[in-house]
Amino acid sequence: MTQRYDVLVVPEDLNRKIAPAGAAAWLRSFAVSRAALPYEEAIAEEWVEVYCKPGPSAHEPFMKGGYESDVAVFDEVAVRFGTKGVPMPYGVKDQTIYFFVEFRGCLFKEPMGKFKNRFKDVLLARPAVYWREAEPAPPHREVGEDEQPVERKKKEVASGVAGTTTEEW
Repeated sequence: MTQRYDVLVVPEDLNRKIAPAGAAAWLRSFAVSRAALPYEEAIAEEWVEVYCKPGPSAHEPFMKGGYESDVAVFDEVAVRFGTKGVPMPYGVKDQTIYFFVEFRGCLFKEPMGKFKNRFKDVLLARPAVYWREAEPAPPHREVGEDEQPVERKKKEVASGVAGTTTEEW
């Protein structure tokens, strides 16, 4: 049986929070490169977790060139962001983190420099990597009744505010 690992990639500053737009850009970069394809999500008021399955380019964060095998490079990727932290599952004890990318059931212990550079470029944060021998994937998080997102009213824009109306002559 092939040895697998859980690989946790977090900002070097473990207290760093990533804005929703930054996390969305990160997820888009995963999807566009076809490395990880989102298939399920849990959206709460203060946090979001997105779960991705391996895509045709799942090997790219870990190796150069093509990958010719029927064995999946990883089982799943979980991406979490928000203002409500969670205990770091491994790496630094008693640490709360606000953003992570976790490759669950991965063939490799560490992503390549290209992946780390993309992390830094898209999220404006230096990555830190932690790994452990793979454990059974935890169940996907569910949003509790008290954590449901609050619908925000859109502000109405008044027309004719001084200096904003144009007239054609």
